[in-house]
Amino acid sequence: MGNTRVVYKKNILTSEIIISNNVRGITEEEIEFVLEKLTDSKISDATITTGNRIVDISLKN
Repeated sequence: MGNTRVVYKKNILTSEIIISNNVRGITEEEIEFVLEKLTDSKISDATITTGNRIVDISLKN
């Protein structure tokens, strides 16, 4: 994933993941990869908010 930064925060009720890259946008494949590796979830299970070079993912635990 190169210069992509991933921040993962989990509590009892929710999980939050931030994916950012200062050079380019985040691809759907990268989102799927992060969800699979960190949470065993799929895109359809998550609430995803995208920005210019940042993605915010919310999941209910």
